[in-house]
Amino acid sequence: MKFELELEDWHLLIEIQKTPHYRPDSKFTHISQGENKDWLEGRVSFHCLIITSKPLSAEHPHQEPLIHYSCGVLLPEEESEIIEDLEIIMEEEGLIDHILHHWQLIESTEGPEWK
Repeated sequence: MKFELELEDWHLLIEIQKTPHYRPDSKFTHISQGENKDWLEGRVSFHCLIITSKPLSAEHPHQEPLIHYSCGVLLPEEESEIIEDLEIIMEEEGLIDHILHHWQLIESTEGPEWK
């Protein structure tokens, strides 16, 4: 499933891939008991979000798209419900802010700390 989104000065291509063999590690995955029950009963499943971002204007010195991955995202089995849940997840998890932060690091004159 793919979605395209234009946000301010950015074009985002969001691809959602179901990951049927994904098994959450209880140490690092925080899902509620209700979500766990829904997962075990097959109402929700784990997905990987692949977000490709690129600037819309030519003002940006770096024009190559960036690819961002977010795995272990719990989404409903019903495709009609995925869009609603995806919007909430992207806002609550701060995925858009994280993507924009990556662009700020690339375009800063000093560069990121690891540069």
